[in-house]
Amino acid sequence: MTNIVHISANAGPNLAAIINAALAEPNVSTVILEPGLFLIESPIFVPSNKTLMGSGRNDTIIRADSDFAIPSAQFNAVIMSEEHSSGITLSDFTVDAAKISPSGLRLNGIFMRFSADFDIARIDVMNATGYANYAAGNLGAFFNGGPTGVPASGRYEDVNTYNSQVHFEQFFADGITLTNVHARDGDGDIPTEAYFHPIVGSRNITYENSSAIGRGFLGFSLISSVLPLENIQIINTHIEIMDPSTGSALISLGSLPVNGLFIQDSSFIAYNYIAFRIGGVSGTATNSYFQGGLFALEVTTSGNGTPSDFDVTDSDALAVRDGTSGVGVAGVHSDQAGYLSWTGGSIEARGGLNFPVSGTATISPTTQLIGSGHDLNSHLYRGQFGPEAVCDNGFRTGRNARSERSGVASGVSVPFFHR
Repeated sequence: MTNIVHISANAGPNLAAIINAALAEPNVSTVILEPGLFLIESPIFVPSNKTLMGSGRNDTIIRADSDFAIPSAQFNAVIMSEEHSSGITLSDFTVDAAKISPSGLRLNGIFMRFSADFDIARIDVMNATGYANYAAGNLGAFFNGGPTGVPASGRYEDVNTYNSQVHFEQFFADGITLTNVHARDGDGDIPTEAYFHPIVGSRNITYENSSAIGRGFLGFSLISSVLPLENIQIINTHIEIMDPSTGSALISLGSLPVNGLFIQDSSFIAYNYIAFRIGGVSGTATNSYFQGGLFALEVTTSGNGTPSDFDVTDSDALAVRDGTSGVGVAGVHSDQAGYLSWTGGSIEARGGLNFPVSGTATISPTTQLIGSGHDLNSHLYRGQFGPEAVCDNGFRTGRNARSERSGVASGVSVPFFHR
């Protein structure tokens, strides 16, 4: 199976059918879409061990047409994996879900349904009323003991998303890595529920060298229901939530615990609420930065009462609010003793009423505690209108993950791009 088929954007009146027929040919390994706009009226289905490749993310555009129709509610995406597939590769094109909801259902961009060992690289996905990138294992078959009850697995690399309800979702997945993936608001007319969304028993999920910046409600939403989440790693990743009312950079308050949350060299900023909220989570954060408009970091129990056990090392927290608001702020808050320990770094609160630490967190003597009234000249502050870079929605924002407290710049360089 070595044949390669090239398809042009003017190959015929039903491009999805032409592409699907080429992908279904037993002797075809790769379908290459030439430069152009591919308006399709139904989903593209990719079988096992097949490659669908464009000619570049700026050159090959796959867009849902206004009369796009889905065969059923289970196949609601512009590009779908065939069910129970493996070894699919997608690369080098843009998917535009066109802000439509066919048959009244949310439309996803790329849906890897019951698919294992996939590779998705150098792709942009935009304007999805559902999920821009959705990977789902077969949870129903897993509970029924069937042989097809396997989690989704695969890799995303150099993938950008814009203007979607959820940007990257992993549902009952085991072994998904997301490297150099970046989420932005784009047009901003589809409200973002979450940028990164591992849920329902997902495990061994790694996010590295990635970012989400915009007015979405949640950066990371770790929903541990039905089955616990396990081994979620966030490395060198920057989250910045600019919602004018509420919104968190990371939240994990599901009904079940999260076991093994690992955070390193990352930043979590929510200008107007609690930046980082976890309950029933065991894990660590190292060399990271937390900034919120009420708390920088809050630790409590999960929905089923599981206590947290979270250790923070060599990191900075800042809670900051206009001193005239009369609202109290705290750098970190812990409900119960033993839930949170903090070693090194600094914890700072700035507002009308300010408390570097509230509750019963365990703070080391080497941690600098600062609470001295409202002053936006804090050595930690990442101003919403700072000088370093411009987001695609026009707001200016800082780029580094952490302060330069020790005179050594430490942080993630965040790319900014427009759609």
